[in-house]
Amino acid sequence: MGKASGVSRRRRKKYNYNRNLKKLHKKQITLPKVKCKQIKEAWDSSKSYVRNMEDMGLSDDPNKTIGIRENGIVHSSHDLWVHEEMEVVCVKSRFLRP
Repeated sequence: MGKASGVSRRRRKKYNYNRNLKKLHKKQITLPKVKCKQIKEAWDSSKSYVRNMEDMGLSDDPNKTIGIRENGIVHSSHDLWVHEEMEVVCVKSRFLRP
């Protein structure tokens, strides 16, 4: 006679002390594959993600680079060049195009 279905799944689990779970977990975590050649070449592994993105002139968080005014109109750095009559103070000028 065979076992009833699901018995092997419900059996009591045993902890294996000979396995290094920390090492196994680190092996499973891999960095994402970057397809863009320019980002791959400019990436510096000694810097943080945010610092790398800033040095490349890219935005790591669109919510920080695109602000929202009091009246609810969304503006970006592009709006400074389109609407010159509006007075908008940009705190991060490094994201503006010259």
